[in-house]
Amino acid sequence: MKKEKKKIIIWLEYIAARALAGFLNILPLSIAAVVGRWLGLLFYKIDNRHRQQCIDAMQDKLGFTPEKADATTREMYIHLGLMLVEFPRTPQLRGKMIESNIDWSGKEEIIKNLLAEGNGLIFITGHIGCWEIAGSVFGLKGYSNGAIARPLDNPLINNWVNSIRETNGQEIWDKFGAMRNALRALKKGKSFATLMDIDGGQDGVFNKFFGKQCSTVPTAVDLAIKTGAPMIAAVFHRTSIMNFKLEMSEPFRYDPQKDKTTERLALLQRCNDELGAIIKKRPEQWLWLHRRWKTQPKEKV
Repeated sequence: MKKEKKKIIIWLEYIAARALAGFLNILPLSIAAVVGRWLGLLFYKIDNRHRQQCIDAMQDKLGFTPEKADATTREMYIHLGLMLVEFPRTPQLRGKMIESNIDWSGKEEIIKNLLAEGNGLIFITGHIGCWEIAGSVFGLKGYSNGAIARPLDNPLINNWVNSIRETNGQEIWDKFGAMRNALRALKKGKSFATLMDIDGGQDGVFNKFFGKQCSTVPTAVDLAIKTGAPMIAAVFHRTSIMNFKLEMSEPFRYDPQKDKTTERLALLQRCNDELGAIIKKRPEQWLWLHRRWKTQPKEKV
């Protein structure tokens, strides 16, 4: 059981977060980007434990040399620093900005056609690219009705972050009770997004990610089986500050003609494989800080 934070700590964290975001938000974007990069580099230098964790993971899962893993980890921290600059500016992504700053790569028509089928659409995504921006972009386009997110440990920061996430029409659903909200959205022919690159614990389904055993949360696939909704792995990679490109897999879905148990496992593996393929294109834009392979199957006695 987690120890609850004292109120003074909660407030100090909240004030610090709002102050940093406010400072970055009032700077011209070009200058804010420089500050964001330096903040990322600062944490790269001082965060020894997590930096080494990322380097080790890249060597083990991607076969990187120590030098390449270190350089990619450095870029990942810079990426996170730039996200600090971009996220508070989410409300600015309106009107012409959605068209001029987002490269849809000609894939928007695919999304429209899938939604036109009437079974809804499940966006499989993760802590890849600019995931905080992605929900707002889809929300502005009317594609994403909701997103499943774990509440942040600090309730004040959580409420503030969610208020930004929901600025452009997106709904944020707590993971507790998210199944009900997502099912309701799909039955209405709408869509939702879920972050599937997190450890599923002992209640998850064991399969592989980058060829290594892991536990995966099965919620999205179970909903796809229940509703017939198609799934797409979708990510917005940053191409430059506040400019993004949609990376998207081919649609895939449950085949009711096949054995349900076998198909469920195959779809869960497909989700991991599609996310893995996207991550390999821009490994520096994935949050390697997550302990994706933390939970392993219990040894049989």
